[in-house]
Amino acid sequence: MFDEFIAVLHEVISDWVDEACWGDVTDTFTMRTHQLFSQLAVAAADRPPRVRFAPSPTGYLHLGGLRTALYNWLLAKKLGGTFVLRLEDTDKARNFPGSEQDIEESLEWAGLSPDEGPRRGGIYGPYRQSERIEKYQETAAELEARGVAYPCFCSPRRLQLLRHEAHRRGETPRYDNRCRFLSVAEARSRRDMGAPFAVRFRLMEDYADGFVDAVHGPTRHDVSAVEGDPVLLRTDGSPTYHLASVVDDAAMAISHVLRGSEWLASTSKHLQIYRVLGVAPPVFAHLPLLCNPDGSKLSKRQGAVAVQDYRVSGTPPGALLELLTLSGAGFHGPTMGRVLDEMVSDFDLSRITTNAASLDLARLPDLCKTHTARQISNDRTRRSMVHEVQDMVCQKFGLQPDEALVDRVLQLRQGHIERLRDLVADDASFLWCPVEVDTTELQRSSPHFAIICSEAQRLLEGCDWTNPKEILQRLRSLGHLQTGVSFPIAARCLRLVLSARKDGPSVADILVMLGEREGLSRIREAASR
Repeated sequence: MFDEFIAVLHEVISDWVDEACWGDVTDTFTMRTHQLFSQLAVAAADRPPRVRFAPSPTGYLHLGGLRTALYNWLLAKKLGGTFVLRLEDTDKARNFPGSEQDIEESLEWAGLSPDEGPRRGGIYGPYRQSERIEKYQETAAELEARGVAYPCFCSPRRLQLLRHEAHRRGETPRYDNRCRFLSVAEARSRRDMGAPFAVRFRLMEDYADGFVDAVHGPTRHDVSAVEGDPVLLRTDGSPTYHLASVVDDAAMAISHVLRGSEWLASTSKHLQIYRVLGVAPPVFAHLPLLCNPDGSKLSKRQGAVAVQDYRVSGTPPGALLELLTLSGAGFHGPTMGRVLDEMVSDFDLSRITTNAASLDLARLPDLCKTHTARQISNDRTRRSMVHEVQDMVCQKFGLQPDEALVDRVLQLRQGHIERLRDLVADDASFLWCPVEVDTTELQRSSPHFAIICSEAQRLLEGCDWTNPKEILQRLRSLGHLQTGVSFPIAARCLRLVLSARKDGPSVADILVMLGEREGLSRIREAASR
């Protein structure tokens, strides 16, 4: 049912795009879009969708790639489908050592585990294009035998001269299709002499497949009018994206292709390849490009763009994913702190915008606080976080704090910390390690520091050490001492005694986190000076 639906859908769309009045298409498109997605939902019930994330291992996974993976994963989970990881690693010169491992580990870290892929396997494998070269070469040979592809013997120097000449005239570089006019005999003769050649696809002239992109709406592009015939196989026998992506999507039964909008203009040539192969194309959805708030292209010079940077820094994966969903929309409601299960529930492909999506990294700290606080508020996840913090403290300070202490710290710092590693920063060491405060510093904070500490001990006797409000209420009496010390000065003195710091959490919160024994011990030591 699904294949039949897609085939009929594309025929109907082609007719509709040809006949549509482009100046007054908005209302019609809105209605037809809702119909389209309703039918897709019915088709998916018969055959759940298969989507793929197909990065090239030419570097560390970047934020744009993670956003593409996320939206593919969400669509698969929304409709009960399959999320496939496929590595497009045929460009050996650009492959980056360790990139494949980084991609897989970054997806796992983000909670976007593939259902099929190089590690997990699957019935449509192999999932590395470098292991499928023979299939691409067979397909290219088949297309050439049918006359819809041809060998191109143009040298790199000639192609470079064509580009230079186009730039000189202020035109977009394009291949002049010179070799498509070679006779079969001449092409065979050059091959027999061992001349290196690529294989190009013969674009259909004056032909533009109209299609409806699930994000951009009705689209048509007469690719032969602005581009030369595209390369399918390079001279070294490796495939280009145009051939490999189509062959693999067909072979792996991919039903939906969600990818960056930079590929929107190429979709028409891909549709031509699908047509000559006799394969129904998938549903296409081209996601808006990510850019900086000033509209410029994402760049390492303007902030971290590699997912690895956020993994290493301890950023909550949910916070980073939510930041990406705010760039391009695609969800019902403006919920803050949305987790993956909620993203799946709220995801709506038809709500993705077409404009370039601004990635505002300045929003990440607040999102980190929200997601970390949400994890802390959950008893199950907090238990796991307690052990994680224990390991961090042991690694940095060589101490093993008890679980009760860590649990108190987590609950009192909920909403204040962006990531767990904030709890082992230098300014938080007082939570785990003994503090040393110079008497001179204490005297600067108040000449009456010993009296303040002695009175604080008395006031804290018998109080509820789990209740910061009660502790604060009792300590406010310090402002009524005969010494004339105000409460803010007394509180500043106690903070210095407890944490060796002039700023930070409230005195009441510090006391609850340290606990009765350690808190009173530090106050008692200062009072005895």
